[in-house]
Amino acid sequence: MRGRLVYLAGLDGSGKSTQAEAFVLAHRDDPALWSYRWARWEPAITGPLMALARRILGRGSGRGSRRPEDDEGYAEFTQGKQRVFRRSWLRGLWATLVFLEYLPQAWWRLGPALFSGRRVLCDRYLPDLWVDLAVNFGEGSEGVARLSRHPLCRLFPRMERMIYLDVDPEVGFRRKSDGTPLAYLKERRPLYLGLAERIPFSRIDANGSIEEVSEALGRCLLEPTDGGRGPGVID
Repeated sequence: MRGRLVYLAGLDGSGKSTQAEAFVLAHRDDPALWSYRWARWEPAITGPLMALARRILGRGSGRGSRRPEDDEGYAEFTQGKQRVFRRSWLRGLWATLVFLEYLPQAWWRLGPALFSGRRVLCDRYLPDLWVDLAVNFGEGSEGVARLSRHPLCRLFPRMERMIYLDVDPEVGFRRKSDGTPLAYLKERRPLYLGLAERIPFSRIDANGSIEEVSEALGRCLLEPTDGGRGPGVID
């Protein structure tokens, strides 16, 4: 591939999409040919299984198949998923199914721009999935590291670098206002920070204004790099 993939990480409410789209728009005439892509995993084959799990786990609390939107409901729902995944073979099987489903999606969304020689600024990518799975499995940072070593992860488009927009969960919660529980954000921030300790990538304080974060991100993206590692490598 001639293009380069830059992955923008961060909690909900950190401003990833806003910042990525604004940067690409501001540099639309840049010779580097920046391109923005949203590349989150979308459940397709696994979707019905997830819907069934939500319905089963929600019966005890009367929440039906809805995703809980408060901290208490989120904690109950997450604990239910962790009970389901107590068996290591089931965690391994589910992770494999999810990676197999996500792999063609990632190449479909990122491959054309990369093969055309563009620099792709990617919002949502493989490490976000590691974090979500690790939470569902109840494995924490060690689970993120273990999932990153899955053989299928080496088949995904490789990242040149990663940039983490670090926002306080309380700030992200106030910004988002879409029903995402505060507990959801608090639980994931340590996992992202743990990931940052293992993979060398830039960390930007995203608690400030849009203009402040935009300026910091611009400096970070335009500075020279020495290349990066693939998303399957966490030391």
